[in-house]
Amino acid sequence: MHRPLRFFTTSPLCVGAFGLVCSLLFLPAPGSSQSCATDPETIAPIAASPTNPRYLAYKGKTAALIGVSHEYTCHILQPERNSLYCTLANYPTVFSTLNTRKNTVIRLWAAFNHSPGRDFQARKSPPGPDVPFANEHPFKYANGKWDLNVVDSPDINLTNLNVTYFNNLEAVVREAFCKDIIVELTLLDPWDGEWSLGPFHVANTVGGIGFGAKRQFLSFENLSTKQDVSDPVKKARTAQRVAVTHLVQRLKKYPNVIWEVANEADLMLSGVTPAQVTDFQKTVVGWIRANDNPFPRNHPIMVNGHQTGAFAWNVPYATLNSLHYASNSAAGVYGAIELMRDADPTLQAARANYGMAFNENKALGITEPEVLFPTDADDVRSEAWEFSCAGGALFDAFSVNRSAPQAVAATTQLGILRQFLRKDGAINSGNYIWSLASMQQTSCNGGSDWCRNVPGWGSENSACPEFPTRTVFNYWSAFRSASQYVIYLHHGSVTNRPGNDGNPFLRYDAKVCSEARYRESGFQLRVSQGGCWRVSWIRPKDGVVLSSQNSNLAAGAWYAKPSPSYNHDIVMLASKLQNNQCGS
Repeated sequence: MHRPLRFFTTSPLCVGAFGLVCSLLFLPAPGSSQSCATDPETIAPIAASPTNPRYLAYKGKTAALIGVSHEYTCHILQPERNSLYCTLANYPTVFSTLNTRKNTVIRLWAAFNHSPGRDFQARKSPPGPDVPFANEHPFKYANGKWDLNVVDSPDINLTNLNVTYFNNLEAVVREAFCKDIIVELTLLDPWDGEWSLGPFHVANTVGGIGFGAKRQFLSFENLSTKQDVSDPVKKARTAQRVAVTHLVQRLKKYPNVIWEVANEADLMLSGVTPAQVTDFQKTVVGWIRANDNPFPRNHPIMVNGHQTGAFAWNVPYATLNSLHYASNSAAGVYGAIELMRDADPTLQAARANYGMAFNENKALGITEPEVLFPTDADDVRSEAWEFSCAGGALFDAFSVNRSAPQAVAATTQLGILRQFLRKDGAINSGNYIWSLASMQQTSCNGGSDWCRNVPGWGSENSACPEFPTRTVFNYWSAFRSASQYVIYLHHGSVTNRPGNDGNPFLRYDAKVCSEARYRESGFQLRVSQGGCWRVSWIRPKDGVVLSSQNSNLAAGAWYAKPSPSYNHDIVMLASKLQNNQCGS
């Protein structure tokens, strides 16, 4: 509904640095590459930062998770879409490219309520054979039916599950681990494709096991008693639970996994409230916790929630909340940036101890002729920088064509953001965040703020003559630590993609001047520590430092630090240096 244009070994031995001998099992799959020799169980799983729970920590560092997912089905063979998506045939190449471009996160979906393969064949012109992709589900498929008659056994070979599916998924997760990429594993996707074609619809299963209504995929059959009543639904729920159980058991040894529950569970649910969805999400979290590693080697649980009552802080043991799109036109429904900007004290207090994730936006790579202004790298970069500089922990863009020039540009440009958020080798002569875990979201223009004369967020700006009939607005976000201050500014509008009318999810539509027309001429800052400070204005598109000056600043005094002219977006970074770096 929300994406109507979407298409759908051996056992080597290794010797560690301290003489540790480890035995690794790498399950071969189409497209598999030479995997790394590191034992994943020697590395602590990604976790909430011990010093700032709004961020994540991995391999001893605060993690800045920034990336682009080329669809969410790297573990499924899709011969006709290898040039567009990440698939089982190309994932090693895709991951190598993302790693080279400093992308650090992807998303995978497990256990759909629909059939990506049957959906794809139905959309072809003329339609293709009505068959799913090979091994697209955790359940066996034969003679036109999925078999949900599973056995609750700790041995997956005795469950009647599709073991090949689990082998393929593990191979992909392992390759991501080897390429230093975090995987958001979305457990249960209810609303993406055609429900009537999926493996939980009673018409498509052996013995009519399944859900009598689409909403039962992620809510109880009886909403009042929070129970499933009929035999077909009970058996389908068992199939869900056993599949999730073995997904967690198979992948829990990998430290690069975040469990997500579930995709857009609280959106567009006829007759179901966010609280009723949350009731069921708590059950799924219980399935995860019962099968994950014990603390402290358990993995983070992320809830995909967009409405009050469905946020992560309503689900015990969740540590992150993910949202989709920049904003939402539906009443009471948030997009990712909206939630980060909401100044309601109760909401601010609730989200203070949870990481925020923006893990889907309007798709990059759509080229249908009816889309007049397809999403491009400038749009995605604007969303990513504003979200991250407001304290967001994870940004994962969404592409349906990995070869499209704008998708390629986005992966490259998001790598610049990832490097800015955490030091990764020499970049821009030290112009990057030194301690991401110390950064806290701030505002500007208030009496106690560190920055002033910043245009009002959402105020009109007419500096760019290329858009005489389209209103351009100012947008920005800021965060700081004791020794660094950051503000990111950009220009555009919050819009729907033309041709997608009626969809409440909105994106940033960047407005980029052909010449440098924007300038923060009145910008001022003050610092809490006197001494030598470097103030740099940087171009986010490529990381080029447009201007930089070292100055002795007194604590509490206001200083004019106007920006150079720029054509779309700019970021200011003020850093406290050693006093001798400003001279005598």
